[in-house]
Amino acid sequence: MVNGKRVTPDYVDNNYSTYKLNGQTIHVQNAASLQPAAADRASVQRLYNIDATLKQVQTELRQEAAKLNVRL
Repeated sequence: MVNGKRVTPDYVDNNYSTYKLNGQTIHVQNAASLQPAAADRASVQRLYNIDATLKQVQTELRQEAAKLNVRL
């Protein structure tokens, strides 16, 4: 928003959005085109691993509860 007004890009490609406003041309890199840093990729991978572990534990708990006829 600029001065309270919604601004739409004049041109969009895969990497950038281009805005022309008040005689200026502004190029903004689109978030989808940004490459995550190696540390970010490692953090995301750790989260996926944790999620998989939690799902495995949940499955095991459900199986054990079923054996004991206990509702989770």
